[in-house]
Amino acid sequence: VRQKQYSFQCSTYQMGVLLQFNKQDILTGAQLQEQTNLTDSALNATLLSLIKTSVLLMAPKGARNITKKHRFTLNPKFKNSRARVMINIPMKEEQKNTSSETHRMIEEQKNTSSETHRMI
Repeated sequence: VRQKQYSFQCSTYQMGVLLQFNKQDILTGAQLQEQTNLTDSALNATLLSLIKTSVLLMAPKGARNITKKHRFTLNPKFKNSRARVMINIPMKEEQKNTSSETHRMIEEQKNTSSETHRMI
């Protein structure tokens, strides 16, 4: 029986986590954090999105908070009616604020750089 192939539309963080399963079948939260270098909050948000979409399975099940001891595996029974699956989740307010702050700093640097260039 041929398994259905899926194309995931996901974030860079989600892809980084998923790629780790090319090397190992079971990974702990600590291993994923070490291999991806994601912060605790970024890794937790990423893992929760992959669990919510049933792409990953977590053991033990049903825990509200993900710890470094939790174990994760790809869901071998993952099914979706579409071949192209969107697993990306909207940004949280905190991430939006960080993004806005980054854009503001870039604009300030551009302005400073152009002012310096005019002086020369």
